[in-house]
Amino acid sequence: MTTPSMTQSISLAASPKIAHWLAFPDRHSVIAQTGKVELGQGIRLALRQIVADELGFTLSQVHLAPTTIVASPNESFTAGSMSIEHSGNALRAACIAIRELAARGNVDDYSQLDLDVDIAEVTTTISVSAAPVIYVGESIPRDDFAGKAIGAASFLQDLRFDGQLFARVVRPPQRGCELTSIDIDSVEHLPGVVSVHRDRSFLAVIASSEWAAINAREQLTKSAQWSTGSFTTNSSDMERLLRTSACIPDVLASSELAVDESHSIEISQTYTRPYIAHASIGTSCAIAQFDGNNLSIWTHSQGIFPLRADIATALSMSPDQIFIEHVPAAGCYGHNPADDVAFEAALLAIAHPGNPLALTWSREDELAWDPFGPAAVVDISASATSDGKILNWKYDSWSNGHSTRPTTLPTPAFWAEELLGHGQLPPASDPPVPTGGGIGRNAIPFYEIPAVNVQTNRALEVPVRTSAMRALGAHINVFATESHIDELAAACNLDPIEFRLRNLSDQRAIDVLQRVSSMSNWSEYTASDTSALGVAVARYKNKGAWCATVAELEVTDSVTVRNLWIAVDVGRVINPDGVLNQIQGGAIQSLSWTLREQIQIADGLVTSDNWEDYPIARFTDIPPVHVEIIDRPLEQSLGSGETSIGPTAAALGNALARTLGVRVVNLPLNSKNILRTIS
Repeated sequence: MTTPSMTQSISLAASPKIAHWLAFPDRHSVIAQTGKVELGQGIRLALRQIVADELGFTLSQVHLAPTTIVASPNESFTAGSMSIEHSGNALRAACIAIRELAARGNVDDYSQLDLDVDIAEVTTTISVSAAPVIYVGESIPRDDFAGKAIGAASFLQDLRFDGQLFARVVRPPQRGCELTSIDIDSVEHLPGVVSVHRDRSFLAVIASSEWAAINAREQLTKSAQWSTGSFTTNSSDMERLLRTSACIPDVLASSELAVDESHSIEISQTYTRPYIAHASIGTSCAIAQFDGNNLSIWTHSQGIFPLRADIATALSMSPDQIFIEHVPAAGCYGHNPADDVAFEAALLAIAHPGNPLALTWSREDELAWDPFGPAAVVDISASATSDGKILNWKYDSWSNGHSTRPTTLPTPAFWAEELLGHGQLPPASDPPVPTGGGIGRNAIPFYEIPAVNVQTNRALEVPVRTSAMRALGAHINVFATESHIDELAAACNLDPIEFRLRNLSDQRAIDVLQRVSSMSNWSEYTASDTSALGVAVARYKNKGAWCATVAELEVTDSVTVRNLWIAVDVGRVINPDGVLNQIQGGAIQSLSWTLREQIQIADGLVTSDNWEDYPIARFTDIPPVHVEIIDRPLEQSLGSGETSIGPTAAALGNALARTLGVRVVNLPLNSKNILRTIS
């Protein structure tokens, strides 16, 4: 089996030595190290499987160290479905290198070897992995489920240290407010209150117990007086605001229009997505401790190294003074408030040195002050020949950027920076297209089209803070693209799958499309007045995994998803059950976004700060999700965490359009938007 190229690994470039990845306490065990963190995706087990096979160890002999600033290689963020590609390939390379070192020295005990050598120097002549495959490709059960299932202490929120204190922050009513007065005396005498901390508009209480902190926060909230907010945005103004905002344009593709005398079909349409929240079931938390010189932080951040860099900048500290360890918490798959709460905990720990201090956000905080997934507007105009060949494709989108993560902006972008009077946070940046893109992720169609013109416009007016949400722009871009493909197919009087096949040359895309057609019995399905199938296909980032989805919807007085069928190609599969979990989880989250979720804003105030006003999918909404994995054992392993997001959204939209006879182009596909479309 061909080994992935060592020179193409970003992780290896940053941490090139074997010692960055592997340690051998004795001849019978190995400690693998990774800069990627566990978000519930099962990455730690998959990485152990890779190492076990490459070194010829049993799985029980392979241990994965906690991800910390001190011991772990710097792999920046755990994002973009890149953990297997980056960390997995780096660990595989390190294992191959140490096998070669052992062979050269005729040594059978890896613990005797000097690991302070560059991997690339050792592996330049190695092209084939000779390791027998025992664990890779097998659905090894995860060992972190049992405790979670019975409610055992498993998450950061459960972590307790001796002498630990608890804190809560008082939020302003909305963005741009300043704290004008507060009655601190009314709170300091309450049972359990240790102190009240105020720094300009950053207001918090520190207490000896969770309940005492919660109670004191409620009292502080009642007495706090705030100035009027500086934002007056409404949800209904979203499309106008994005289109009229000062923007930074980016041309991703530019072609001369194709001309064909048989051209007879042209369709134009606008598609929109609202702001959406990460909506983690468990709210964000961090624990911090300051000893007068050094700061320790326990966090569920997706990037502990970038987080340390921005905290050091914001606090004017040396990075060497800051220790950070990742501890799992509720999954979020994107930039939720984990970094914000870590910085706030650090501020409070420095103001109250000695004791460990745990800060947890409230549900209202989490839903109202989350770095939201950006809203977007997409215009598509496309033409096709009457026999179903696409000629021209013009795509324009407007959206806020997709990253206010640590180190992605010139200055730290923690919410507390605004409360501390350091000015309004800058607008979100956007990942460049070569690394996957943000607004432009999957904006360029992967069909064979003679003339493609794609432009994104990053809106600089920021009514709310935005940042990375699972799949970034691929959710709306695949929804819009695949919806438009269905419109062209209908105009050509062609079956939606047949139309796609006529415009695809990517064989792996064709394979997943044909596989999902077979899975769903597409050609034999009989639609009714209330039910139909919809299909969509995409390659994530146009360079990642391939995924095709068929959705079955029933529409009566509500929309019910009866079935989802998904075919996926992630190259070489490390753990089939892990891939299955990721594809199903991504599809379910996409279903929730696509059918239900929408941030509500009234005169600058986020009003959807509870589960009633920000509904997410419930167990009763979840259909059977049938997944088939096309294993490619000789191909590069690809990430699976985000690949089903876009195709699921588009398949739902296409099934709804085929059921109703009209297309709903504004997400979410809820009763309000359906009624507005058909009325």
